[in-house]
Amino acid sequence: MQPLSSTRVRLAYSFLLVTGLVWGIALLGLLALTSGFFGNSPPWHYLGKILLLWSWLWIGPLLLVAGAYWSLRGKYQKTSILSIWVGCFSFTAMVLYQIFSLLHDAADPLIMKPTLGLLVFHVVIVLVAVLADATALRLTWNSK
Repeated sequence: MQPLSSTRVRLAYSFLLVTGLVWGIALLGLLALTSGFFGNSPPWHYLGKILLLWSWLWIGPLLLVAGAYWSLRGKYQKTSILSIWVGCFSFTAMVLYQIFSLLHDAADPLIMKPTLGLLVFHVVIVLVAVLADATALRLTWNSK
């Protein structure tokens, strides 16, 4: 297998960086939406409790962004590849959990069937997760 060129490697790490950032922004929006920050009186007095309660969700995007950033900078190559793999695994696990939850709800006759927009969204997210995993695998092969 031929090694990737420098431009293609930087583009792959940039893709992983953008994927982690978009994932983190989506989690931030989910946090704001479910905790009532878009309401009339945002709950600023217990913001620390909310962030602590949801802190486990931030491990995946943080590791994916940090690993891609370290690799782009050329530092900590082994650590960055490991953190990219943990971030990609976490992203794929969350996507698979959402898919199984969607299929479970679709089988229940008392829950509304998913709309076409939701199905298209999940297909796109699955494709991004598979592409991120394939990119991480290719970059791992390239780093050896």
